[in-house]
Amino acid sequence: MDLSYNVSEKLSSYLSRIEKLRDEVLLTPLSPKAELRLKWDASLERIIWSLSLNDNPLSKAGAVSLLSGKSLKNKKKLAGSEEDVVNQKKAFNYIKGNWMVTDAPVTMTTIKKLYDVSCRDTLGAMSGLTEYSEKRINEVLNYLQKGKDHPVIQAGVAQIGIINITPFDNGNGRVGRLLSYLFLYKNGYDVRDMISFEEFYRRDIVTFKRMLDLSKIQGNLTLWLEYFAFCLMHSLEKTADIVKNQKFQEDLPASFWKLNGRQRQILETLDQPGVKITNKDVQKAHGISQITASRDLARLTNLGLLLAHGKGRSVYYTKV
Repeated sequence: MDLSYNVSEKLSSYLSRIEKLRDEVLLTPLSPKAELRLKWDASLERIIWSLSLNDNPLSKAGAVSLLSGKSLKNKKKLAGSEEDVVNQKKAFNYIKGNWMVTDAPVTMTTIKKLYDVSCRDTLGAMSGLTEYSEKRINEVLNYLQKGKDHPVIQAGVAQIGIINITPFDNGNGRVGRLLSYLFLYKNGYDVRDMISFEEFYRRDIVTFKRMLDLSKIQGNLTLWLEYFAFCLMHSLEKTADIVKNQKFQEDLPASFWKLNGRQRQILETLDQPGVKITNKDVQKAHGISQITASRDLARLTNLGLLLAHGKGRSVYYTKV
């Protein structure tokens, strides 16, 4: 795969504008409550627009109900579209919990993890990956991590690299877009955990698909990177306006954000950096059942206050 590109005048102007918008969002004062609501809204929008590119039929109201935990209480099995939403949320939590501003290297194992978290439950076990595909992906990852390219360029190259190499039988677009986010978060470009770009892909899906095709034909990534930076720039313009004017996307009742005394104590327990907590810890500390502890931890996770790590009995939680 040809990874060459030029920092054209157009690309340079988009990157400059992105830097200014990023600073604007980071420097806007917000109360903790307002920031929590805006992050939750951003997470919802990111998941909905990302999955809309896979023609996920779940409505926005359905996604809100699912991510708030309301529709999970009485369901034993989720539909495939619902599983996709839950797993996309898990994938973003994985990125936020493990890749936020870190020097850790991104490897093929990372790519496989993104697939497992976001795709395995609905698309099946990973298939189609060949030794040749792995070699090509490693070439892309080595190229990105040895150079000093702008984080937005790294994210754009990472995304188109996975999409064009198509290492898996299914899920390449989803994994490629997640890898973009991973590189942005890794380099501190999460922009208060409110960054996204898929809405602008979806709103002009014809141009998006054309840009994907041209990236294969042209043998140069300049046009794709201009397009990617353009979408990111417009997304940040929208984010900056939302943050500045505190435009909450979802009119959720005050009770949605209210925590009970036990839930507040769980958060206080995790105030000290590096502390983690398990379901059993919560049961012991508060004298409650496993089910009640699970509900408390799930609610705090759904609100974006905790991050879950691991699987099954090994799951533990840390404060965001």
